Amino acid sequence: MITKNEIIEELFKNGEIHEIVKNITKTDNTLAEDLLQEIILILLEYDEKKIINLYKKKQLKYFITRITSHQWNSITSPFHYTYRKPFEHFEPITEELNNIMG
Repeated sequence: MITKNEIIEELFKNGEIHEIVKNITKTDNTLAEDLLQEIILILLEYDEKKIINLYKKKQLKYFITRITSHQWNSITSPFHYTYRKPFEHFEPITEELNNIMG
């Protein structure tokens, strides 16, 4: 019987999780690797029976896509608070520097 870790490892090695992350982040590659790692962590913390059941029903990729989309697009997601929010306070400084430098 296949385990949750084996399933996640398989999806990671064959590039399926990478492809999902790439499709959702589109051109913003600066946080793509962080998002990938966050998605893997979420999957590893998820209930083993649920992951195995979704895998057997061939619904796991959709499930991963939904998690990834939520983490990327939601301003209340853990990913947003960990990786995006800390940089929000730098935007005014960047805009001010751009105005000064022309």
